[in-house]
Parts: sequence; C-alpha cells; structure tokens
Amino acid sequence: MKNRETAEERLQNMEAGTFLSRWSANSRSYVVSYKTQEGRVAHVAGIFPAEGESIDVELTGGNIIRMSGILEFINRRRTELCLNKAIVTVFDVEYNTKL
Repeated sequence: MKNRETAEERLQNMEAGTFLSRWSANSRSYVVSYKTQEGRVAHVAGIFPAEGESIDVELTGGNIIRMSGILEFINRRRTELCLNKAIVTVFDVEYNTKL
C-alpha cells in the first residue's frame, strides 16, 4: 500500500468495516485505514515497529502500549472500529477476507 490516497481509493466502494494496514512514510508508522459505518474512510496512525514483531501503539494523551503485533491491535479495536473484513495484498495480489 503506497499512500493514503491509494488506501482511500481501495476502500471507497467497500462495505463498512473493511480495512487494510499500510506503512506511512509521512507519520513513519503503520496505519490502519478502514471504512466507517457512516461510509467515509478513516485512518488510525501511531502504530510503530518495536522489538521483533511487536508494535508500540501511541494512545491519545501520549501513552504508549506494547502489543504483540498488528493482529493484536486489530483484535483489540475490532468492535470499537467495527472492523470485519480485511483487504490483504500478497505479492501484488489482493484478497478480501472476512474475519
């Protein structure tokens, strides 16, 4: 995933709850982009690589919590953000996967 605009284009015609994760050179963090229940595309940044496969997630207020990886982040925020369908790209082939 190259940038915010590409993420928004890929999610534009998807159902609410569809999401993808990408690297943002601007914020120098991972970003989860997702289609909201209201039909817009939202982005959650502040997900930084840590030791091994772990990530550090910056919360509102500046607190940082460590998680085992992006899947833990998605599972923890799944209900709050209504995430239910992932777009996964492997070697430039796109897959849509229900959670």
